[in-house]
Amino acid sequence: MVRISRAAEHALVAIKHMSLHPDDLVTARSLSREYDLPAGAIAKMLQRLAAAHIVESEKGAHGGYRLYAALDRLSFLDLTEAVDGPLRFAACEQNSEGTCSRGSKCTVSGPVHEIAARIADLLSTTRVDDVLRVPSDAYGSRR
Repeated sequence: MVRISRAAEHALVAIKHMSLHPDDLVTARSLSREYDLPAGAIAKMLQRLAAAHIVESEKGAHGGYRLYAALDRLSFLDLTEAVDGPLRFAACEQNSEGTCSRGSKCTVSGPVHEIAARIADLLSTTRVDDVLRVPSDAYGSRR
């Protein structure tokens, strides 16, 4: 079964919040309280989004995060890979070489990789603002 990770769900919650409050800085703690999410997981997710330049961070006592990327140009694949790492659909893609441990005995790698490619294509052409149903004029992106 294909699933969206919890980290990706949390990222959508955070990004939607930021898009609706573009002038506010948000913290992991404030998002955690408002949406009843685990603070540690939110902090880690926000750091990953900042590293991917999807959000920007301001340091200091009154610091926090705000949306940086334009949601109408941010693909859902870019978002999920920012928080989860590269998309890996098949178990054989889990190892570092990307080869199946069953090698020549595997009879389904071709079809499985084709499905993975289709899913990646769908995710790369799906924009985050479409997923969140946020009109582009509702947020003030920096990019």
